Parts: sequence; structure tokens; C-alpha cells
Amino acid sequence: FLKWDCCGCWRRLKKLLHTVVMDAFVDVAITMCIVLYTVLMAMEHYPATMEVEELISIGNLVLTGILTAEMVLKILAMDPYHYFQEGWNIFDSIIVTMSLVDLGLAGVHSLAVWRPCRLIRVFKLAKSWPAFNVLIKIIRNSLRALGNLTLLLAIFVFIFTVFGMQLLEKSYKDHVCPIALDCELPRWHMNDFFHAFLVIFRMLVGEWIETMWDCMEVAGKPTCLIVYMMVVVIGKLVVLNLFLALLLSSFSGDNLAVTEDEGENNLQIVINRISRLYILKRN
Repeated sequence: FLKWDCCGCWRRLKKLLHTVVMDAFVDVAITMCIVLYTVLMAMEHYPATMEVEELISIGNLVLTGILTAEMVLKILAMDPYHYFQEGWNIFDSIIVTMSLVDLGLAGVHSLAVWRPCRLIRVFKLAKSWPAFNVLIKIIRNSLRALGNLTLLLAIFVFIFTVFGMQLLEKSYKDHVCPIALDCELPRWHMNDFFHAFLVIFRMLVGEWIETMWDCMEVAGKPTCLIVYMMVVVIGKLVVLNLFLALLLSSFSGDNLAVTEDEGENNLQIVINRISRLYILKRN
């Protein structure tokens, strides 16, 4: 069912389609379309003029049509069985599906969340850009290696969330008036687990000064200094820096080197063809 070889005419048509859609010029042309559409999306601003919005909309429609046509022609040329054996083809089909869903939901304002998904098309450039492809592979492999450290970070956040809530819960409840005019709990407090988790997370990203002043008002300086110093020193300066060091260690010179045994990419093939054609015309 997934292999379409019904007759000789169909096989000849498939061979012709395969020659066309697999040509380096076609791949480079699609890459240039993605680059141009990325430039169009960078032009989007608020408040945008009708001309800019119409230009971006037309560009999205044209690129969606091109990517859809590419996918359909490749499926016809390779058969669905062989088409979905390649990872890049699966990625292309996901992009096309999301693009078609985005077009179908264009009139639904509440589902505008699909619009940022158009940016995923940029990752298709990795197919023709070896250095970009290497970076994506390094990040993917690094995320796999960071699983245990991510679990350690989650446990750390959980422990200090419970620790801060148990230590400061009563203080926020009984002495909230100095930090709130209406004597109601402010947005940032440690009276319950959820808000304590948000405060700990905010401390880890560096925004801890305001919440520390509030904590000092309700619980006193010694208690708050102990909690905040432990979270900042252990969490921010040790765990997070260890997390970043492990991630950045993957970006060594050996890992960033593009392998030369993969052959020429499509852009190099196109440039060589144009160069040979130019030389032939001159001669």
C-alpha cells in the first residue's frame, strides 16, 4: 500500500519527479524562500500597516504552497514508505501540517498561538547549512546528557520551596501589613507551595532583591538572609553554573568541526554548476 509501483509509465514519471525534486537547485531555491520569509517576519511590528500585514500574509501563503508542493512531489517520487524513512522528510511533513493548520485557523483570533510556529521553518535551513546542523545536533545531544542534572535542579527547587514555606509561612500570614497597604498577601510571598515555588524560581533567575526586602519586613533579617544566601549560593552559583558548564562543554572545537566526509552540500553543488556554466560560456 505504501509502495506505489503499478506500471511502467508510473515508474518513469516517478523517476522524472525524483530527478526534479532531488535536484540541488530546487533545494537551494526552497532555502532562499525560507530566508526571504524570515526577513518578512522580521519586518512585523506593532502597529503594522496594512501593506506590511498583507505582504507577510502573502509570503506565508506562497511559502506554505511551495513547501506543500515539495512534500507532495517527494511522496509521489519516493513513495510514502521510503519518504518517511528519512528524518528530514518527517520534519518537513510536520512543518507542512502545522502550516496548513495555521492557514485553516487564520480567521480564529483566539488561536493566534499557531503563528509563532511558523518560525520552526527556520530550522529547515540546517538541511543545507552544515554548521547550523552541527549546532542543532550538539544541543540535542547535550539535552540528553543534562537529564540527571535537570532532575537534581528540580529536587533542589522542591526542597527549598518546602523549606522556605515552612520557615516563612506564618511570618507572611501574621506580619503582612508592613508590605501591603490592604493587609492582603502580595503577589510574591511564601504562604503556600505554589507562590513559594515562584519566589524560589525568581531567585534563581536573579530577581531576588525585591522579595528579599519584603521577607525582611515580615520575618526579620537573620532568617531571610539564611534562606536567600542558601538559595543564591547553592542554587544559582553552583547548580545553575554547573548546568551551564556541562552544556557549554559540548561546544568544544572537536564537536563544532564540520565533518568533511559528508560530501558537498547543495549550495556548493549549485555554485560549482554555475561556475562551470560560466566558464563554458566564456570559452
